[in-house]
Amino acid sequence: MISTLLASGLLDDLGVNFRVLGTQVVIFIITFIVLSRVLFGRVLDHMKRREEEIRRSTETIERDRQEVERMTAEYQASVVKVVRAA
Repeated sequence: MISTLLASGLLDDLGVNFRVLGTQVVIFIITFIVLSRVLFGRVLDHMKRREEEIRRSTETIERDRQEVERMTAEYQASVVKVVRAA
């Protein structure tokens, strides 16, 4: 495919410079590698910590909700005892 484009002169007509294209590809790859080691690792670590924090908060909320239900049942039982005693 590329050889056909080269033979027809289409890439020259479009102004494609393979030296510039190759340089851009190399710079892109180097930039991606640097960002993946410096930035992406930190972001993923932060996201994992945040997921763990959300999971713990959800568990705490569920425990508190169960505690409220238990206390409500105790309170209603106490109210029933008081009403019957009166």
